[in-house]
Amino acid sequence: MGDFEDEMRLIFSDEANDMLQKWESINLSLSKEVKDELLQELFRLAHNLKGGSRAVGLVDFGDFVHKVEDGITLLRDKEVHTTAKIISLLLRAHKIMTEMILKARDGSNEKVEFESFFSDYEKAFELSAQIEKNIDATPSAAMFEDDVKADDLISTNLFQEEVSKKVEEIHVGQEVIKKVENYQLNIEPKKIKNETLETNKLSKNNNQETIRIPTTKLDQLTAVIGELSIHQSILWHLNSDLKISNKVFLNSLQIGQKLTKELYDRALGLRMQPIQSIFQRLERNILELSQNLKKEVEVIMLGSDVELDKLVLEKMMDPLTHIVRNAIDHGIENQIQRNESGKSAKGTITISAKQESSGVLIVVSDDGKGLAQNKILKKAQEKGLVSETAALSRDQIFSLILLPGFSTAETITDLSGRGVGMDVVSKTIEQLRGSIKIESEEGRGSSFMISLPTSLSIIDGLIIKLNSQLYVVPVDSIEEVINAVDCELDEHKTMIRLRQNVIPVQKLSHILKNRNSGQVQSSDPNSCEGVFLVAKSGREKVAFLVDDVMGQQQIVVRPLNQNISGLKGIMGGTILGNGEPGLIIDMTDILSNYMDKFRGKEIAA
Repeated sequence: MGDFEDEMRLIFSDEANDMLQKWESINLSLSKEVKDELLQELFRLAHNLKGGSRAVGLVDFGDFVHKVEDGITLLRDKEVHTTAKIISLLLRAHKIMTEMILKARDGSNEKVEFESFFSDYEKAFELSAQIEKNIDATPSAAMFEDDVKADDLISTNLFQEEVSKKVEEIHVGQEVIKKVENYQLNIEPKKIKNETLETNKLSKNNNQETIRIPTTKLDQLTAVIGELSIHQSILWHLNSDLKISNKVFLNSLQIGQKLTKELYDRALGLRMQPIQSIFQRLERNILELSQNLKKEVEVIMLGSDVELDKLVLEKMMDPLTHIVRNAIDHGIENQIQRNESGKSAKGTITISAKQESSGVLIVVSDDGKGLAQNKILKKAQEKGLVSETAALSRDQIFSLILLPGFSTAETITDLSGRGVGMDVVSKTIEQLRGSIKIESEEGRGSSFMISLPTSLSIIDGLIIKLNSQLYVVPVDSIEEVINAVDCELDEHKTMIRLRQNVIPVQKLSHILKNRNSGQVQSSDPNSCEGVFLVAKSGREKVAFLVDDVMGQQQIVVRPLNQNISGLKGIMGGTILGNGEPGLIIDMTDILSNYMDKFRGKEIAA
């Protein structure tokens, strides 16, 4: 296959993925309420997918969509009632088409099996009787006798009184489709009118021009802006040393910093995508799983317009999928159990996203039976994950379900019981520099709250001093910064009083040394000299003492080299404003380790 044909297939696969996302969205909407305009739009998508695929030589894909389209035509014309089973099959068709597009994009010749699908499809539609009965009324390739089927050459403006289209020679495999001019198609006037109105409506909603750009180019752009940000910081650092007072220079420096920040924000915006794409797939998973488990579940989606970095979205799909699977399998009770508990027969799963100053908060909640604290603790003790004498808080007990190999399921099923999944959820979120917190009330339900950074490549950091060395702490991991002389240290020098709250304090330099040397050195501060960085985990706060805070800088996160990649409590490196390298402290990891150690949690390594 030539370069031109390859390029055309890539273009089609991108467009097909967009159309398939709409396909999924429409079917999820149909599962809630059947509307004529939704069926009309679904028919349009099928027809466009069919025509586009055949134009680039994806004959199998086109044939598959053509058969699915026959059934959609019956739905649109109200020849067949739209049932939950049919919608489920249309979603199954979406999965098959997605797989076929993926293989076509990769250049694979491997066939996708779909015979069993059409067996179920025909039964649901009763196609053996219905399609034969209505075949003459359905515009399809059967109306034409030529080897080159006319409906393969019709554009998206199919339903017009006169369709005129010039198609230059297109090579499809070894076959050449000759130029076709002024092709006439006669269709019932009523259908023409409806289709034309829908097409006009669609075009009005898509006036904004777009261009497809490979993500690698966006990564390169972000990297260059990161370097620009570093050199901007170096200029500021140089100016503070040289005390340059020239007004023109200072103004240029300020404008340069402002433009660099704006450039970064705009480049970051290019990578941002609405979380709706993930929500849509989660809603589909919930629909399919609830049907398989014969549970009635209502899905509520909030904040689907909140945006996240494309990489974060991609990495969060599997963890969120596992959480909703657990919610349906473990959380939501069957109808008999819900009736006995005085709940409505239909369970509810709510998935929400909220933009916060430090990033995005995603919450997955259900109104099921909740987590059983005693059962979780007992299972953890049986597995040796926690000692029998350990005094754990409510939050600590719930966090035990995030440990590798932990499961309270009585039986192993296709969905759960193997002790894998939630630990992967926790690790993935940690890799994304996020955090997860679990809240639950037995008999009332559970909530999983996931905090994620908006972007991974460039972050705002506090430059701190520890033992004359400069480090970076991500701004979004710090609740507040307090001058140590303003705090009241208790007689044991382990707590401070802050606005009527008592907060434990630790010396950050000692914690880092203890974790990486294996030595045990007291990390309690022996004086109130320095600055406290207050970090928060759920409802708990800890104040970490540092020597000084030198300033704030926008930094590019770089991976550590092989020699120091194993450092605990360190998430990466960067170039500081003075041109020197600096380590970035992972405050989420530091705080988590402190909570485990000093709250009595003894977890087997």
